[in-house]
Amino acid sequence: MKFLYTILTAAALSSLQGCEPKITPMMSRWPIVQYPSIRSVPVEAAYITTNYDTIEGYTKMDIPYDFPIILKGVSWLQKNVRDIPIDEVTYMRVYDYDFDSHFYEFRRISYYHLYRLVAEKGDDKIYDNFLHIRSWKNRTLLVKPKDTIQLFGWFAFISHFGNKRPLLLKFINRRYHVKLREKDFKTRQDMIQYILDKENALPLTSPSPGKSAPQ
Repeated sequence: MKFLYTILTAAALSSLQGCEPKITPMMSRWPIVQYPSIRSVPVEAAYITTNYDTIEGYTKMDIPYDFPIILKGVSWLQKNVRDIPIDEVTYMRVYDYDFDSHFYEFRRISYYHLYRLVAEKGDDKIYDNFLHIRSWKNRTLLVKPKDTIQLFGWFAFISHFGNKRPLLLKFINRRYHVKLREKDFKTRQDMIQYILDKENALPLTSPSPGKSAPQ
């Protein structure tokens, strides 16, 4: 089980950062050297909102309990690194490189986890908990204005070796009473979009079959 967890962790990191990030000038300048894997993860610009303030700076995302961040406009020195406890973060934008590049949004949905926004339509949003924090278990959530639904469970995820396509298909067929097959969707993102389209078409009083998301 531990070996499988390691494989799934590596696969998830690859999905956001690429298989082997290039050593950019920002990575070369990064002053923290005590973490063994620190050079395998890119330095990225980040906009972070905590319980107390808003922070803009540069960080690496492979630290499990704190985000080490150097504030924007401050010299890149070890003494200027600020550790932001993950428990205090309520919202975050992480950029592919610098502040003018593409970014991912993260939001606190449950106490221990920041969830990444995968897609949205209207008031309906789909998140996954990409960041591997503490007792991480992969979860993908459908978040509606008055409901939060877990699309599939952890055991199903590891039983399919991290392949979400059959799990999303099972959710689609069960929730919308259809009999679709994987070949009906070109990509996993098409499945996500199908779910959001269906959710937007449901009446507001429609019941919400599916597993409630754990906190």
